[in-house]
Amino acid sequence: METEIADALKKIRVCWQNNGLSINPGKTAAINAMVRFLDENHLVYSHERALEWLETSKYRLPNREYYTARRALYEFNDVITTGSISGNYIYELTPYDSLPESWQKCIDAYQQARLAVSTPSCASHQTKQIANFAVFLESSGIHDERGITGKLVSEYLGQERASNGMYSGIVAMRFFLQYLSDANIIPSHLPLAATSPVQASGLRYALANVDVCEMEGLLQGEPQEQLSPVEYWEKSLKMINNLTGKLKHSEKNVRDAYTVHLQMLYVLLAELKVDYSPSVSAYWVNLMDGFPSFKGFSEARKHCMDAFAVYCKHGNVFQARKIPHIYKPDVKMAKLSDWSRKIVLEYSAEDVKDNLSQSTVETHRSGAVSLMLFMEQNGLGSPDMITPTLVKEYNNAAAAMSCNGKNSYLYGVKGFLRFMFSSGYTNKDLSRCMPSHNAASRRIVEILPVSYVDMIEQYCENAQTPMELRDAAILSLALYMGLRGIDIINLKYSDIDWKNMTISISQQKTYRPVVLPISLLIGNRIRNYILHGRPKIPNGYVFLSHTSPFSNAGGTHICADALKRATEYKYGSFHILRRTFASRLLATGSDTSTIKDSLGHSDYSSVDRYLSTDQANERLCCLPIERTVMSNETST
Repeated sequence: METEIADALKKIRVCWQNNGLSINPGKTAAINAMVRFLDENHLVYSHERALEWLETSKYRLPNREYYTARRALYEFNDVITTGSISGNYIYELTPYDSLPESWQKCIDAYQQARLAVSTPSCASHQTKQIANFAVFLESSGIHDERGITGKLVSEYLGQERASNGMYSGIVAMRFFLQYLSDANIIPSHLPLAATSPVQASGLRYALANVDVCEMEGLLQGEPQEQLSPVEYWEKSLKMINNLTGKLKHSEKNVRDAYTVHLQMLYVLLAELKVDYSPSVSAYWVNLMDGFPSFKGFSEARKHCMDAFAVYCKHGNVFQARKIPHIYKPDVKMAKLSDWSRKIVLEYSAEDVKDNLSQSTVETHRSGAVSLMLFMEQNGLGSPDMITPTLVKEYNNAAAAMSCNGKNSYLYGVKGFLRFMFSSGYTNKDLSRCMPSHNAASRRIVEILPVSYVDMIEQYCENAQTPMELRDAAILSLALYMGLRGIDIINLKYSDIDWKNMTISISQQKTYRPVVLPISLLIGNRIRNYILHGRPKIPNGYVFLSHTSPFSNAGGTHICADALKRATEYKYGSFHILRRTFASRLLATGSDTSTIKDSLGHSDYSSVDRYLSTDQANERLCCLPIERTVMSNETST
């Protein structure tokens, strides 16, 4: 066979010439590499074995080189078996094959860039998605990547919307556009057009309905308040950083309430080459009212752009804030008479002037509506008819609410009664008829039974797959260190001091810094996940998602899912692990100071609720039955 292979290597060049085929260096290189592989592994040549070798090398080759190599192997096999090339071995055509060389070179370069940061299968899948996009561009008369526009991006994703693979396609698009933007081939706003399906469809809707002349006309009256698209986006990023940094808003809430809308306007302005101004912003908000989206999206857009206008003027979203609050439709409010509705609206307007949050304003307003409905049901026709007796009766009627909820609810009612007195609607301060506070309700703390703690430990010990290794590390951090789920998913490499075996974090809920020791068990489970389960991508977070595109875990649901898998879906509330940790510390005799510091709490009262879980020590507090006095006498 070695002789036949050597003869075929010499003869195939002649066959290429006789068949009018070019002597492609890629073909020669592929055949030589295949033969070298067989020699190194002491394998006998067969056509099937040659194709198997090519498949193992597939992900290291750009598409064009792969197809060239495959054709060379078929032609080489013909020369060995028949002495000539008998067929025209063109592999099954794909969208990539139909593209001109300029697009193929662009896609090959992108595939090599993706291979450096993702798995071969992920890079191959995304490359196929981009080939489809390139075919769309070519059919639209765009012959290279420099002709890509936001309109074309939104139109292509609109065509993909009907297919099940839209999300996968938009992810590939975002990475590809970012790759081109980083290379200064396309403008920097284009990757944002493919950030999410709603942003792509929103751009498509805006471009189809916008009147550019009207937008430019609006700019004539606001020369001092204009920002170029780049300046607008730079200020938007500063506002976002202010919200997440200085004001400590969660990144998810900021993304949903602000970032998505700021990005949508930026992409539109950059695409149309129109500057920002408050009037242009208001025009866009009104234009997008007809855009179909999920509930509350339109209200959030209005709120976001009002907040941005305040930020541009004052440098702080909540400084001198005059953003109108957006209230949800209130069925009970509609039942009020005109006189009582007028008073409630005036009270809400005062709350807004006091710069209270929207949720607080709505809670106060709801309490006021409830009080006025009660008064009208008792036949009152004006505020001066309200008496202390009726106020007390209302308080008794509201007793069905839980104690904790009632405290917050009635606080707003007391404020409403004070408002009516200060505004002259009543001649007495009836807020004094309301109780100052209600006793807070206490619930028995639920912790994991010992059997389920053992089940979790067994699950962690037997972890093998990447998902199980991640679960084991997450569950151990909660069960043996008491970390909250939000702190676990935000854990970074920089938070872990392997030399001193400690974790240093600032708690997401309380912002209190804590330094906790890492046991050898927990350290090994984190290490096993990092070495054997964590995707190999550059990311500062310890725990990553296990689906492409790999990124830091987007929510605490991965913690809850880990607990469900470990307990066979018996428990799903991840916080029960933190309560179990505190209860076990208490049961082992740890003092309240140690428990408080381990949990990162600010006061000792938070530990009291765990006393009910220490059943062994509670039994010591019981009186013996012989000391219990039994009597049939009744006191008079």
